Amino acid sequence: MLDPTMPRMLARQKARMKQSLLRDEMRTAQLVYHSMILFT
Repeated sequence: MLDPTMPRMLARQKARMKQSLLRDEMRTAQLVYHSMILFT
């Protein structure tokens, strides 16, 4: 018998990973944007 809380925990973990990935992408995009402004 599977623990019924497991899928919920996994889903929460996956959502947290997705959020952190999105945050990293945003930070990278901001850095690229600022460097483009600086170099033009």
